[in-house]
Amino acid sequence: QEGAAVALGMDGSRTHDTTVVAWAALADDGRVDVDCRIFSVRRDAPHHELHEGGKIDYDRVEEFVIDRFGFFRVGLAGYDPRYLDRSAEIIDRRLPESKIVVIEPQSKLMRDAISAFERGALDRKIRHRGDSAIASHVAAVKAERDEKGIVIRKRKHTKPIDAVVAMAIAYWLVTSRRAESVYERKGLLTV
Repeated sequence: QEGAAVALGMDGSRTHDTTVVAWAALADDGRVDVDCRIFSVRRDAPHHELHEGGKIDYDRVEEFVIDRFGFFRVGLAGYDPRYLDRSAEIIDRRLPESKIVVIEPQSKLMRDAISAFERGALDRKIRHRGDSAIASHVAAVKAERDEKGIVIRKRKHTKPIDAVVAMAIAYWLVTSRRAESVYERKGLLTV
């Protein structure tokens, strides 16, 4: 809801998969509400916004992200830098009070985000609005464990899972914050 304190998670693609901006907020009942906006260049990929011409329109994605900062109170934002570096730089310049975290796809941070999201799902702490595009991305995920922890992959090459990655980042950021300090009450956030 408008004015809620949220964390943003972003996962991007240029031409084939989807680009997703997700947000997560701690609810009064202890659960975490997650939602997202899915941008796609393919009609057959579950999405909320279709970009014609075969490439994601990052100007439009960046407008949407800036809008999230206006609608919510964004404390943290995390992103996969492969396609979103320019977007993060624009956000950082326009919103210098924000805290933006780079989360490389194969990094420990990404594994921590995915593990936290899995735990939240298993513990029924995650709630979303029942959106069919989001549900499709979730259903397309195949989770595997290796020596470093959990890894997610696509069940089928043509089915995107980017909403899961973006929601996992947002969920992890909003739930992994340390106990509130005096600095957080004054507007500074810690990770």
